[in-house]
Amino acid sequence: MRTEKQAIEDVVYYFLILVLAIFSAATAFLVSNLLLIFPVFLAYFTIIILGLVLGFLVAHFIYDIEHFTDRHHKSIWLVVFLGSLVGFLITYANSRISLVQPIVWTLVFAGSFILPLLTDFLHKNSSQHK
Repeated sequence: MRTEKQAIEDVVYYFLILVLAIFSAATAFLVSNLLLIFPVFLAYFTIIILGLVLGFLVAHFIYDIEHFTDRHHKSIWLVVFLGSLVGFLITYANSRISLVQPIVWTLVFAGSFILPLLTDFLHKNSSQHK
């Protein structure tokens, strides 16, 4: 039997998924235009910082919702990856860069986004087994 709290948390979850997909694609699209003019170090530094900040915010938010399972967490990671890939590929379609560049940017962004979620997830699982 679903409680009212779980129903509200599910609405929040699906809203979060929608917001993350839009935010990831928009961020990737807007930032990738700047990345084209940045030096390589500054471009990757910017991507990593954005991914870490967003990852910490989402990790803090989703681990407060009690009934989320690993499936919920994996779907959030997948949405961010696909959203950022779409945003970077839009930039690729509008510019003369190699296809490798947006894919590498996506992997770096998604990896830095997942890092806070993964460390928080591992920390919570290790503390439950003690």
